[in-house]
Amino acid sequence: MSFSSGLRPLLAFSALLAASHVAFGQTKTAVVNMQAAVFATAEIKKADAELQAIQKSRIEVAQQLSADLTSISTQLQDPKSKLTEAQQEELNFRGTKEKRDLDRLQQDLTDEATRAREEVIPRITQKMVEVVKKLADAKAFDLVIDTANVVFSKQAMDITAEAIAAYDKQYPAPLPAGAAAAPAPKK
Repeated sequence: MSFSSGLRPLLAFSALLAASHVAFGQTKTAVVNMQAAVFATAEIKKADAELQAIQKSRIEVAQQLSADLTSISTQLQDPKSKLTEAQQEELNFRGTKEKRDLDRLQQDLTDEATRAREEVIPRITQKMVEVVKKLADAKAFDLVIDTANVVFSKQAMDITAEAIAAYDKQYPAPLPAGAAAAPAPKK
């Protein structure tokens, strides 16, 4: 085998490698923080405000039960209190009942919030994916990567704010009257 015939495969490989660098250099890429984008939409803020409004009265009941439990505990532990044995038993019984009621109420609130998240977040995430696809098509991006999987990217590549604005334009969801918007999560 001659030197030149052994060099041909190496030259062909080099040409393919150079061509691949040109192809990669032409790829237009962007990044988006999908989690931040989803949680910053007006639609999810509205859903959060509605959930808070629904749960408000039960949260107030939970706070009152907690305050009552603190009061009962203080009375039972106060060495200066002159409680009879019957009064102590009554306070213990009341404390046990209120603790059980508080635990049930807190579990109900948690379960309700979890169900709401499991219903709302996937639906909004799917719509956000479609919005990002449209944004990528409009801006001629070849690739959009979620920042959850990126070690580094230049800020100029981040289209999260544009995705949020496009989503809110396509799916407007004004907050209910008197509802305060939940803050967006930090990056």
